[in-house]
Amino acid sequence: MKVAPEEYLGMMVAVEVSLAFDEEAEYQRQLTIVNAMGRELARLPGVIAESKTPTAEAREPYIEIRWDENVYGLSVADMKQALRSGDPSIEVRALFLSANELHLTAVALKDGEAEIVTGRISELLQEHGRGVGA
Repeated sequence: MKVAPEEYLGMMVAVEVSLAFDEEAEYQRQLTIVNAMGRELARLPGVIAESKTPTAEAREPYIEIRWDENVYGLSVADMKQALRSGDPSIEVRALFLSANELHLTAVALKDGEAEIVTGRISELLQEHGRGVGA
């Protein structure tokens, strides 16, 4: 099998970039972001935000967010749909992968986007809250 010089060069660049990538620094970046998101959302009455730090192969820190659906009048599925159909559209982990819990990660977030996500979740909970002094 022949490999064109452009393909060979592309593979070499990919290997060099991969070897230079600091996985621990990226993990710490993500952990800092999800912890900040959790602290912000936990300020709402009755909202629990727990940081999760898996130690398995796919180390992707995330926060699991729970709230009393009777108090806030919004199910996890409704929240996911409202985030998806809002502006900007926000996509969260599939509910069947998260045991029907709301999980937030920082893998694809750029600077400033975590605040947009937490702000939108807070806004939706406050809009649907039933007598919650949030």
